[in-house]
Amino acid sequence: MSKKHMGDFLRGRVRIANLSFYRKMEGPEWIADKEEGFMSAEMRDVNFSTLSPIQRSVVASRINKTRAMKIEGPALETARIDVRLTIVPRPAYVLCFSIEPFESAMRAMCVDAPDGYRYDACVEILDIAAFCQAILDSGTVGGVPFGPEISSSMLDSVKYQSRHIDVWQEAPPDDPTFAKPAKFATQQESRFAMSPYSDADINDETIFVDFNVPEGILREIPLSI
Repeated sequence: MSKKHMGDFLRGRVRIANLSFYRKMEGPEWIADKEEGFMSAEMRDVNFSTLSPIQRSVVASRINKTRAMKIEGPALETARIDVRLTIVPRPAYVLCFSIEPFESAMRAMCVDAPDGYRYDACVEILDIAAFCQAILDSGTVGGVPFGPEISSSMLDSVKYQSRHIDVWQEAPPDDPTFAKPAKFATQQESRFAMSPYSDADINDETIFVDFNVPEGILREIPLSI
C-alpha cells in the first residue's frame, strides 16, 4: 500500500471499490484493468438432440452457470446452441489483498509494478477472515452501518485464467469477480467481495469504511527488497 494511507488502515479505515472503478482507471494495466470482472463464453453449433443424457446435463449446467441464458425442461432434448455470451460479475464492492508467499508479492507490488503504481509500505493481516468479518460487523460509511446493506459476501483467492471460456471444454467460474488473466498472476491476489441487496445500492465507485480492527491482527512489515 501507499505509506500515506497506512496510518488510516491501521486505525481501521479502508477504501473499497466496485469493479467499474478499475475498468475506468487510466494508465498501464496493473491495478487498472479495462475488462475487470467480464468474461466471454462460447458454445459453437451444439445440438442437444445428439447428446447423451449425461452430456446434456453437463453442458446445460455450464451454460446456466453463465447466468446469461438458461437451458432446462424440454429444451434439454431439443436446443441447438451457437452463441457467444458475456459473463457479467455480480455487482459488488471489492477489497483486495496480496497473499503468501510475501517475498514475491512484495517484489511484484513494490518493485516490479509500473511507474506510479509501486507501493512503499506493507501491512500483514494475521487473520484475513476475521479482518473481513469485522468490516461487516462494525463498519460504517459516513456514520451509517455498512454490514446491514450487504446481502452476501465472499472471500477467495483470484484464479488466473483466460477470460474466454469454451463451454464445451470447461465450466465458467462461479463468479468472474475472482478471475483474472495470467498476466496479473504476480500480484497473488485475494479478494473480499461484498454484494448489496440491490444493484442500485452501489451508487459510488469507491467508499471509505471505518471499522473496529480486532486487536493484534495487523502489523507493519518493513520493506526488505
